[in-house]
Amino acid sequence: IEEIARLIGYDKFDVNLPAPIRPGGMNKLQLAERKLRSHFVGAGFQEITTISLVGPPEKEGERIAITNPLLADTSHLRTNLWEEHLKVCFKNVNTAQKACWIYEIGSTYQNINEEICEQRILGGVLTGNKRFGSWDTGGKVKKLDYFEARGYLEQALVPLKIKISDK
Repeated sequence: IEEIARLIGYDKFDVNLPAPIRPGGMNKLQLAERKLRSHFVGAGFQEITTISLVGPPEKEGERIAITNPLLADTSHLRTNLWEEHLKVCFKNVNTAQKACWIYEIGSTYQNINEEICEQRILGGVLTGNKRFGSWDTGGKVKKLDYFEARGYLEQALVPLKIKISDK
């Protein structure tokens, strides 16, 4: 904005603010996302952001190609979040991190009837047991079981009022 103002000329801008000034606000979707993020962080997850541009697919037609990509590694739009999340967890495990509790609310892209459609989805990975302190386990590594992981996920999904079922 500053560069544009400099090109136009600062003298062409009014010195008074427009009246009345109305504060902005968030819509219902933005409020729901904020609440969801807060609950995931409260349950011990870390929010990550992965880029929407990924490399070419193994099978032709799985991803949407970019017309003029800068790099081969960023030549397509992603169709899911889980591939990038698994890469993050793999890096963490390879650097001796015992746990990877991550989530992301991100965009995926699909080609539907020759039209590119963007969809916002929630994805994540929960692996390993976080150690907040060794006092409760006597310094021993405790494995994360299914029911404990399910409890953390259930805790994070409270604002959406989603019931988790084991069917």
